[in-house]
Amino acid sequence: MKIRILIIVLSYGIFASALSVFQWPNEGLGYIINLPGNLLGEIAYNNSIGYVGDPISPQAHYTIPWILRIPQVIIPMSMMFWAGIGLTAQFFYNTMKGHDE
Repeated sequence: MKIRILIIVLSYGIFASALSVFQWPNEGLGYIINLPGNLLGEIAYNNSIGYVGDPISPQAHYTIPWILRIPQVIIPMSMMFWAGIGLTAQFFYNTMKGHDE
């Protein structure tokens, strides 16, 4: 199976993002095991307020689409991060495995 590492890492990312979202507010273990996904989610949230929403509104959170709000944005950002890590690891593994044969 040529994509085993990708599937394992992406599965971890889905699990970690779900744990961090359902453990809202992000505290403790759920936040730590998905730290990159949470940080990228917060960056995407802040950028969406700055570019899509109204940053000077006292209710800026409500000026952006629902999917770009925290905690919803954490899951896709986490999946993209962990998929990138998995693709990179899988690429290097397949490259090294191809040289051994």
